[in-house]
Amino acid sequence: MGNAGDYMIILQLEEDKTISVGSLGDIHFPKGFYVYVGSARKNLDQRIAHHRALRKRRHWHMDYLRSACRFVGAIPIRTKEDLEHKLAHALSQIAGWTTENFGCTDCRCRSHLFGFAENPMHERDFLKIEEDFEINRLDRYF
Repeated sequence: MGNAGDYMIILQLEEDKTISVGSLGDIHFPKGFYVYVGSARKNLDQRIAHHRALRKRRHWHMDYLRSACRFVGAIPIRTKEDLEHKLAHALSQIAGWTTENFGCTDCRCRSHLFGFAENPMHERDFLKIEEDFEINRLDRYF
């Protein structure tokens, strides 16, 4: 698949906080875990590294949130398919909350940022989504 695809970034916000998020203005974020869904049609590894870094020029909504959160992990999904919106929809079905209009100014999704009270990496529903998008979607090739 090369260095392209979609990804999920998992962050932890350790206390409630209001953050100024560029054009979205001030947003109140409750403490918890956040999963951000994004895509990189090229340079996937570099995009994930950008989101992992703390010091950077703020360009995307995620850059503003990242400055206040602990980086928990990244899940790359290497693909030429555009799965970003399907992945966002799947996460919206299991998330505790969403942040309206976050990370989705170029599409019709309600959000690309999903909140969880507990680490989603320990939740069966989240792991099922990860498995479906990383592995089970490849079943049609076998």
